[in-house]
Amino acid sequence: MLDSFTAGNKIVVALNPHEKPNYCQLSRNDPTVDGVWEFRIRDPKPHVRIFGCFSECDVFVALSVMSKDDLVDRLSYPLAVADNSAIWGSYFPEFEPVTGEDINAYLSGSFAFV
Repeated sequence: MLDSFTAGNKIVVALNPHEKPNYCQLSRNDPTVDGVWEFRIRDPKPHVRIFGCFSECDVFVALSVMSKDDLVDRLSYPLAVADNSAIWGSYFPEFEPVTGEDINAYLSGSFAFV
């Protein structure tokens, strides 16, 4: 998945964290104002989520990895977002991650927007 992203291969991306298909590979998380995204690794098992933020267009900074099994309920994701926002703030206190509704602020390459 990450090789596909860095190579500029087509990936499936969702801006809306509440409306995304199962096959979505990169998704923004709620609350979206925090700028936290996740790569959704579903193969091979165990499934994992790589959380991080965009520092600029096409530059994703991975901050943490969690097993999908550890994200057992709807409360787990807001906690993961809060944790990753705190990690970002501790590493980059003078810089805000990319936020907003324009997909082109995050990605310039080949992607399928859902």
